[in-house]
Amino acid sequence: MFKHDIWLAVAIVAVFVFVISPLVNMIDKVISCGASSSLKGIHMAACDGDIDTVRLHLDQGIDVNIRDEFGKTPLYWAADRGKKNVVEMLIANGADVNIKNKYEQTPLNAAAIRGAKTITEILVANGAAMELPAAALLGDIDFFEEYMRQNSIANVINGENLLHLATSFGGHKPIVQLLIERGIEVNAKENFLGWTPLHFAASSGYLSAAETLLANRAQVNVKAKDFTTPLHLAVARGRADLTQLLIENGADIHAMSNGGTPLYRAAEAGYTETAQLLIVSGADVNLGDRSGMTPLQRAAANGNTSVAELLIVNGANLNARFGFLGWTPLYFANSLDTIELLKQHGALSRMYWWAEFLESLGILRVGE
Repeated sequence: MFKHDIWLAVAIVAVFVFVISPLVNMIDKVISCGASSSLKGIHMAACDGDIDTVRLHLDQGIDVNIRDEFGKTPLYWAADRGKKNVVEMLIANGADVNIKNKYEQTPLNAAAIRGAKTITEILVANGAAMELPAAALLGDIDFFEEYMRQNSIANVINGENLLHLATSFGGHKPIVQLLIERGIEVNAKENFLGWTPLHFAASSGYLSAAETLLANRAQVNVKAKDFTTPLHLAVARGRADLTQLLIENGADIHAMSNGGTPLYRAAEAGYTETAQLLIVSGADVNLGDRSGMTPLQRAAANGNTSVAELLIVNGANLNARFGFLGWTPLYFANSLDTIELLKQHGALSRMYWWAEFLESLGILRVGE
């Protein structure tokens, strides 16, 4: 019987290693590269960065510029997925760097939107026609000046103006300053999220762009559609420098977004330094999100022990109850280190609150 169990275990492991795992990997590739009936093997290989398979397809005579049903070439997929070696190899084999897909997007546009600066530079160096996202990412101020000579600066797409673009890609101070001087509104909101240029700068981590915006009357506490402020975004990205800048410029440390307060976001993401800055600036350590969950409960739930310790030493309620069932931070704790930390400081489990509740109903007498 024992021998049969061993062989069964071996068979299960073999099925997982040789059948299930490769199948899961293939599904992941298809999903990440876009499931499509016309997605050729070379497109999939380019998307996945499989340079040997791409080369094999080319050696077999596959057109280097073959398109899928969306008009995307292997070069587009490689640029979009940041596969530098494949990009270089495809270009060396004659790939058209300026070919557009069905939506008029080029490989350069795909790389720039992804923030792939090195690939963007490679494409430009190999003849790709400059576009706005790439110019913003690379800090090409001459392109912006020429663009504004030929186009109205009032032109917007989905509410986005050139300043949104510049603070999303690159965040280069000279370009941001140029656009402001040309009269682009620093507090304009784009239509999708309701973000201003300062939101984009905070989210992307562009300190100099944020400084320039604030120096030109950008509203520090402006709220997006979900009530997110630039401070929420800086904190959620772990950017202590931007967090400090925004606080110094009057950011509301207790602003409540749909995702909670800035401190709650720091606890959620596990960024101790930004959490420390908020606490030093007077943030309420027990004010969390709209549902009533505290920063300590969220830090415990996410296993962010260092943030949990910071909150505790700064007066966070160890036994704050959440919801009807009275879940405490210890109940939420999701790592052994966090559990040990909470116990060392005297945290109580949810069962204590159940006992207290039952006692209030006369069902149980605690201590007897």
